[in-house]
Amino acid sequence: DDDDDDDTKTPKPPPHAIALRSGFEFALPLAGYATASDRPDEQDRAYRRWARRYTSMFKPGGYWDVEGAKAGVRVLHAGGGVSEDEAAALVLGDLKFAAGAFALVFVCVLAYVRSWWTATNAVLGVALAFPSAFFFARVAADSPFVSFLNVLVPFVLIGIGCDDAMVMCDAFKASVNDDDGAGVDQGSSARKENDSAPIRAKIADVRREKRIYAKRLPSEEAFAARFASAAKAMLATSLTTAVAFGSNVFSYIPPVRALGAYAAGTVVANYALVLTLLPAALLIR
Repeated sequence: DDDDDDDTKTPKPPPHAIALRSGFEFALPLAGYATASDRPDEQDRAYRRWARRYTSMFKPGGYWDVEGAKAGVRVLHAGGGVSEDEAAALVLGDLKFAAGAFALVFVCVLAYVRSWWTATNAVLGVALAFPSAFFFARVAADSPFVSFLNVLVPFVLIGIGCDDAMVMCDAFKASVNDDDGAGVDQGSSARKENDSAPIRAKIADVRREKRIYAKRLPSEEAFAARFASAAKAMLATSLTTAVAFGSNVFSYIPPVRALGAYAAGTVVANYALVLTLLPAALLIR
């Protein structure tokens, strides 16, 4: 009976895999070169040119994408040079959002200061902070490594830099008011005491704004006092931000270390430019 039961059992299917993987490796040296260290720069350029042509077939709609979909096969690629170039292409593509952020912030600053010259120099000071900090970061690190995380820095610094620029513009306007003998606080209190003449108060505000944006300079004493006060306020905010970013240099992860050093450098460079470039632009406008 036991033998009969064994004969009636359904045979088990043989073991099989639901997914298979095949790998094809490409490595140096290339044809015509003795070793991988034989003219390495020349080999690297030749390899990257070939890799760009080859990996273009993996893009949506490319040869491998279409053929792989027909066969139910997913084709992946990675490797030295290939991954770096594709990451760089993605980062450069994201920079268009940074350009859009700069344009939007420029419009906001222009609406606040009502001067094309001042707004242009305010945003220019922020933009110049990036190459300045990049130079010193590369010199200090003495390494060609650049973290792809650095692309995040413009989105942070554009807000910090324009805040500092607005503080400096307010300090400049306040110094002009100080020379007029009618600061913003005094004008506010005067309007509260003279509620019966709101139209005259509005006219006085308009005239005061016109005087501020006219080609009229504050006295050296008034501007120096306001400049020192603004510089101290910006120093506190810039220093705390730079220290927060700079603390990442103690990380064990190289991209995070590079990001921390670069971000801290941009904050310091922006502070220096706000104290030098923007006041000069305000005085010569």
